[in-house]
Amino acid sequence: MAEAKRLVFLGFHFHKQNVELLSPELTEPDLKGTVSIYGTRVSRSAADIESIQNVKMRRILHGRTELPSSSYITERGCKELFRDFGGILSG
Repeated sequence: MAEAKRLVFLGFHFHKQNVELLSPELTEPDLKGTVSIYGTRVSRSAADIESIQNVKMRRILHGRTELPSSSYITERGCKELFRDFGGILSG
């Protein structure tokens, strides 16, 4: 994940244990570079979405910068994400 240019989260739901599995050890130095993120967010409150973007993703990225082209599709599932971003995700 430290080398990835693009991350896709499908049905991940950003539960604590999921975030911990993908997060580098906090004692490791910050990672460098940028990454595009695409993910689904179905039935999430505004507070959950804010926590995902401002707390949980920062922990997963551990110093990397999220590109503005990233997209978290609200109230749309995997099928819609691939329909809308299939060309970007396959290239």
